[in-house]
Amino acid sequence: MVDHFIGGTPRVLRLTLLAPDIVEAILDGTQGDKVTLARVLEPFPVEWEAQPAYFGELGRSRHS
Repeated sequence: MVDHFIGGTPRVLRLTLLAPDIVEAILDGTQGDKVTLARVLEPFPVEWEAQPAYFGELGRSRHS
């Protein structure tokens, strides 16, 4: 069990590198279609300025 947790730790820790506006959009539910759990667990640009181009438009409602 511990080996399984440790193996996934680097992927989860990458979530701390998300730009604050992307985190806020996720918490608000307005992150857009390209910001998925699968996508944020893959390698993404760590520079906050490059993340909007990678993840796409923010601010759209998931229900509209």
